[in-house]
Amino acid sequence: GDNIHAYVKKSLKKDFKDVIQEDNADLFENLLVALNDYQFKTTPHKFKLNFMGSTKCKDVHDDSIPKFSFDFMSFTDILGKTRENILLGNVLLDLL
Repeated sequence: GDNIHAYVKKSLKKDFKDVIQEDNADLFENLLVALNDYQFKTTPHKFKLNFMGSTKCKDVHDDSIPKFSFDFMSFTDILGKTRENILLGNVLLDLL
């Protein structure tokens, strides 16, 4: 699977803070899909997901979904990155 950046507006944070739990798999409906055009990216994915007031979240219990995923980069590749193409890390969702 791929990682994708997801964004929750500060005004919606209270609606999702207790619903989305770390180490859980969730199914989402009614997300706004947009280009991942940030200068500093959390994932290399072409798109990002934006939560809206109508976004729904459902817990999924599926042991086949890995809890952890890593995509390490060599030190040489890190040094070769340009300022226009900076990947911050494997941040999936920031609700803080």
